[in-house]
Amino acid sequence: MSLKDVNWGPLLTPSKPLSTNENGFISSERQELALQRLSQFNMARAEAWRYTSLKRIVQLKLMSDAQQTEPNWQLSFNEEAIKASSASMLLNSKLRIISLSELAKQNRDQLAEQAFVWIEQQFAQDETMHDLHSLHYRDGLVVIVEAGQDAGELCINMKREKSQVSAQSAIANTLQIDSRNIWFYLAEDAALKVIESFETEQGLQNHTQLSLTSMYLSKNSKLDYVRSQEQSRGNEQTSLHLGRVAATVYAEANLSLTSLNLGSDLCRLELDISLEESQARADLSGLYLGSSDVLLDQHLTLKHKAPSCRSSQSFKGALGAKSRGVFTGRVIVSQGAFDTVAEQNNPNLLLSESAKAVTRPQLEIYNDDVECSHGATVGQLDEDALFYLRARGLDEAAALRALTSAFVGEIRETLPKQNLKRALDSSLKQSLGLELELNEAEEWIDWELISANI
Repeated sequence: MSLKDVNWGPLLTPSKPLSTNENGFISSERQELALQRLSQFNMARAEAWRYTSLKRIVQLKLMSDAQQTEPNWQLSFNEEAIKASSASMLLNSKLRIISLSELAKQNRDQLAEQAFVWIEQQFAQDETMHDLHSLHYRDGLVVIVEAGQDAGELCINMKREKSQVSAQSAIANTLQIDSRNIWFYLAEDAALKVIESFETEQGLQNHTQLSLTSMYLSKNSKLDYVRSQEQSRGNEQTSLHLGRVAATVYAEANLSLTSLNLGSDLCRLELDISLEESQARADLSGLYLGSSDVLLDQHLTLKHKAPSCRSSQSFKGALGAKSRGVFTGRVIVSQGAFDTVAEQNNPNLLLSESAKAVTRPQLEIYNDDVECSHGATVGQLDEDALFYLRARGLDEAAALRALTSAFVGEIRETLPKQNLKRALDSSLKQSLGLELELNEAEEWIDWELISANI
């Protein structure tokens, strides 16, 4: 197949020749099929990609295999560092981590076989992000939590530094692509906390992070998942982050998900959550901060497929300068999914006249016995709240800082780690010129009252 007419640039150039695959999981036939589908895909006409354009990298070339280097991987389990280079790690009787290529080759017990079959089904989907990952597949990690076990906390960080990128690549105007694939498989009654973060060194350009994270929550399992995207902006507007998080939630299982989109020139994050059996629950929240002319696109699909399931969504955007924020929240309630409760809220705060926010709540309900609600707002800071603070002695800058702090504070307080709160504070300061922490003169303000009116 010729690539001369493809308009996705180096993203449609396989990182390895199609005829070779070292670990055998992604076959050349699978890559050919993915390439064919993507080459025929018209992004300009696809409603789901309506606000996301990859034209910034069309003219770049993919970095050669000789130039490609691995980013820094940092893993910690219950605050103890572990080696990410190990192909297979049995950390304890509760949790095991194994590379997908190793899982594909070894003799698998029943639980590992169930996880492997599920992963194969994920890659078989006719879905844009999966096709992109098939072209740039470089193995991945599988995390399995044993039945009835509370495994604790797993932190996974991927960071790309400028020293890891060939100087020749910048001169040659080529693109570095980092691809990360992780699958979490929780057996019945299992529990796990996960913090997944993405970083690049400030000023790194011509760089794309592809991220695929999938979750399988068996009956009565619980997963608390925090995702933080802190990729730096490039000098030539060529820092991209394309991520997908998919979760399949079964009976009485609980998924809590928090997303922070704090960086990159262009970020496209897809969340695809499916409540498969009765009394499954998903609570989703997120915050996206925009500055300069960045584009932050959140595309969420939440499917209620069974009776008595619960879901909530609360995603906030704070946008300054000429940035754009997009939130698409699609909730589908299937026939037979009676006694459904689904809530969605997407307030957006515009901190400049040139900033733009697009919010698209979408409800598809094929059942009468439901409680579904959605709310979406786009606007600047409330004038009455500003007057309230100015009347009590705060200058305009302090009042703006205080109101924005109140706006993001609800999500900030739910973050489980201080480093995540520091990353959010730093992003507010660097991107929007705002200090989150309050000085002594502001501590007496009734923040609950202010937050309720923003």
